[in-house]
Amino acid sequence: NNLRRNHFVVYDLKKDVIVRRVPTWIHPNNLKLSPGKRYIYISTRGPDNPKGYLLPSPQNGRVQIFDSYNDYRCVESFEVGNQPIGIALTSDHQILAICNFIDDTVEIFTNDSLVE
Repeated sequence: NNLRRNHFVVYDLKKDVIVRRVPTWIHPNNLKLSPGKRYIYISTRGPDNPKGYLLPSPQNGRVQIFDSYNDYRCVESFEVGNQPIGIALTSDHQILAICNFIDDTVEIFTNDSLVE
């Protein structure tokens, strides 16, 4: 993912080439591929505070979920805490954890809708 340019890239390892760039919300910070490699979970921090990124953002961050089987379309997006940076997904694809840098919190979400 590219924090500065607000996108992530799909890279073909066999051909050693970028296949495409997929736009995200502001400042994608971390990503996690689902166990079946269908969904890409991305934590996006949101805009920086005008006085510096170590201060609270004027907007909370978001998690965006993209479907690699459906042209990398964003299938879900929801607000989380201030500057989410860490992201973890259980091996059964049922629990998502987000670590919010500025809030100093961890949020836990259950997955009831996305099936691989």
